[in-house]
Amino acid sequence: MCLVAPVLIVLDDAHLLESSNASLSLLRDMVDSMPRDVRFIILTRRPLSLQGERIIPSKCSLTIDNDLLAFKKAEISTLFNVVLGIPRSTSAVSRLHDATDGWVAGLLLLRFESEENSVFLRDQNIENLDPYFLRYCFGDVAGNLRYEILLLSLLQEMPWGLLSENNSADALKWLETMAAQNLFTRVETVDGQKVIRFHHLFQGFLQRLAEKSCALGDRQSIRRSAGEWRLGGGEVAAALTDFAQAEDWKRLEEVIRAHGQDLLVHNRHSTLQRVIDLIPCELVNANGWFCYFKGSIQVAHAEVGAEDTLRRAISIFNCHDDELGELLTLGALLYFHLSYDITYGKKRRLVHRAGALFNALAESLDPMTSMHLTQALATTCLYYLADYPTADKYLKIAQQIQRSIGTPTSYMELAIASLLSHGMRGNIQAAINEMDMLYHHANYSGANPLSKFFMQIIQANYLEMQGLEDNYRESKAHLQAQFSNELEQSHLGPFLHVWDMDMLMAQGRYAGALNLAERVLGNPAYADNSHLVSQFLHYQALALAYLGREDEVLPVVRKSLRVRANAGGRYFVTLNHAMLGGALSLGKHTQTAERILTRVIRESHAIGEHYAGATALAYRAALRLRLGQGAEAKADTQAMFDTMRIYGNRHFFGWTPHLMKSVLGFASAQGIHPGTARMLAQKRLGTCILPDCQCIPVLRVSTFFGTELILDGKEEVLLPQDFTPLQAKTLGLLAMAPSYSRSLEQIQQELWPSQSEESCRSKLDTMLSRLRKVLSDTFGPEFTKMYLVVRAGTVSLHHCSSDVADAMNEAQEGLRLSALSRHFQAHCAFVRMSVVLGATPGGGLCRPGLVLPTHLMPTIMEAAVQWVKILKIGARFQDALVVAQHALSLDPINDRLQRMRYNLLTILKRPAEAGAALRDYRRCLTEEGFSESEIEEIVDVLLTE
Repeated sequence: MCLVAPVLIVLDDAHLLESSNASLSLLRDMVDSMPRDVRFIILTRRPLSLQGERIIPSKCSLTIDNDLLAFKKAEISTLFNVVLGIPRSTSAVSRLHDATDGWVAGLLLLRFESEENSVFLRDQNIENLDPYFLRYCFGDVAGNLRYEILLLSLLQEMPWGLLSENNSADALKWLETMAAQNLFTRVETVDGQKVIRFHHLFQGFLQRLAEKSCALGDRQSIRRSAGEWRLGGGEVAAALTDFAQAEDWKRLEEVIRAHGQDLLVHNRHSTLQRVIDLIPCELVNANGWFCYFKGSIQVAHAEVGAEDTLRRAISIFNCHDDELGELLTLGALLYFHLSYDITYGKKRRLVHRAGALFNALAESLDPMTSMHLTQALATTCLYYLADYPTADKYLKIAQQIQRSIGTPTSYMELAIASLLSHGMRGNIQAAINEMDMLYHHANYSGANPLSKFFMQIIQANYLEMQGLEDNYRESKAHLQAQFSNELEQSHLGPFLHVWDMDMLMAQGRYAGALNLAERVLGNPAYADNSHLVSQFLHYQALALAYLGREDEVLPVVRKSLRVRANAGGRYFVTLNHAMLGGALSLGKHTQTAERILTRVIRESHAIGEHYAGATALAYRAALRLRLGQGAEAKADTQAMFDTMRIYGNRHFFGWTPHLMKSVLGFASAQGIHPGTARMLAQKRLGTCILPDCQCIPVLRVSTFFGTELILDGKEEVLLPQDFTPLQAKTLGLLAMAPSYSRSLEQIQQELWPSQSEESCRSKLDTMLSRLRKVLSDTFGPEFTKMYLVVRAGTVSLHHCSSDVADAMNEAQEGLRLSALSRHFQAHCAFVRMSVVLGATPGGGLCRPGLVLPTHLMPTIMEAAVQWVKILKIGARFQDALVVAQHALSLDPINDRLQRMRYNLLTILKRPAEAGAALRDYRRCLTEEGFSESEIEEIVDVLLTE
């Protein structure tokens, strides 16, 4: 086939071919085999399928629905003022839009109405379209047919099977005729069922007539019949709506009691909400099951009023001796309390009552209900009782049910229970591993808002508990952007202050932690929340102790103990005592401190918890070292490191630089996990522990934005202006080299490529001597000789870290994790990479103006591609777009990133920017020297794949 120009073939009304498999087969072959210069536009009312497979893939099709067809106000103005030549003012245009929803036929019907005199324009009421519907669509329908059509219009959609079973032959014929003539009626296939629908404006007209013309009993009967028919076909949600509209409250209660829990498990909260909204408020408040489902919906949407609704349901169930209803409601109430009302001691009775009811009723419960209840019981046994064995029993039941019946992986409540189980044992790495499998559900649109909020806040919590500061800050920013209302209303929001305090303590910023503690303690909004206040107080006590304000510590410790005793919660009592024992261990109250810490260690072991216990071990080890009890300190240090090895933790609450220096240095000297001790010292303290156990600060070399040298723990910093160009280049070469080492010949070749080795050697020696003097004048000669070493024909940086190496390491780690589909941890690695590249956590890929070294470019760009993919998987489209745009500033003609940016802009419904992105890509290709034909082919491929 020889074409001199591109050909566009348009097939209208292609759905008329669906009865001919031969025609469909020919059409498919034509689409598949035509050359690129031949394009098709196929217009059809229904997707075309041959032998169960769509001819046109869904990604290559566009559904033209009412949202696309409806005119916007500007288009209405153009239609009347320009096309029809009928002047319409802005107020008239607005009223036309309100009356017709932009429906084109309705606008045309109203074109002869007077702006000044029209009843329609004056009342702004769509009922003024009724005369047109009556005249053109319904005027010749009379008798029984008229009555039947009016009754059918009360249904949201008319199932073909229901009409056939009811012997509605005349009605079916009339509806088919209307659909064939495209008169506000259409026939569709939904989930394999054939249904008939009216245009919503035409249906409104028919329903208004039905309310006036049809008896109430008949209107209720048709809806009841539809409900039973749908229920028989498994359409529970539609059946519930039909029964509610029929005002058959008894039948509605029966069906919602039997099937509502399944809708809850599958996150159909909005569907249930629409049903509950149809029930009069006084009836909801008087019916236990209606109250229960209303309260469960409120829980899912994180509404504070959920507790009152659920307690009302429990009261009604108790009056009627309905133990199943009470059990379900207790499960919802306790789950809600996790976020909005934690006073642990007061909830023990509710947990025990729920457990007793479950044990009594377990044999009679269906699997979905059992799973829903056992995950809630597992979570509350952990939080309210610290009863790990019972929690494990319930969690195992829930997980077995999920595996056996194949429930959706998006059932996030069970996932949350599992995460909390790991976290409250101190096995944070196991929880983070599980988050990899849940990453794509964290922003899943079908999950209920409260569970998504829980998931996000658990992520932030566990990243902080791992001591990953940059990841915690990124997660916190995302959480605040997505869930500002939930953070403000729930008791969980202020926990960000608790974790912020811990991060400040981990950085040695004790005054900052104290200021934050005192500020939040002065906030009256938190005064009644003993669970929070006790934690604010134990950080206040710890910060005071580190600042040497010993006389102020003991009163705060006593107050925190009293407040915690009121709040209850065995696990949190243990944690509180660990922190307070640590605070007391830093001063003169050594005997009290040891007694408290010893009790914490014993209690932690008893309940099977390994995080607060490790805190207590670390503080007791440091205390015993100060008291000269070397053997006891060694045993505690060994036990702490054993816990770290088993669970992969690298951080604990109250894990400060002062504590780390004491314990890590001692561990290295005693040969207790020395590799781990040295790694933690370098990463967390910026300190190198030498083989002789001497500690020196790490030299940090930054080259991305001009050469800077920083010696950890020292105030002195060398900035770009402190170096000559040759000195800066030399440091950059060393920072990029494997093991931070290069031969003298390599450096000479880089600095003076066109000169002989003999002529350059003296210049190199002079340059290195002057560089060593710059370091010596700033950091002192005793440090300089440890960091810049010339030996055996090589120049090396020792005891250092560089931004180039850090960026490469984090990028490679992210790529390794993404290849294993560990999306959450890969995302965390890429966030840390971005911080090294100058971005704020969550602020994209890099700081503007970054120029990457040539050898680093391929790895960083591949990391950017994979990060964008991961962000898309997590439905974080705006964040993905920012990363893609930053990456394109480094490599403007990267075709994968260009395609990603274009697709992200379309996902975000920003078509104008998508078009501009293509034009920008064309410009970049032109600047790179591509010909016009090459550019056309590149862009064509971008839009095709």
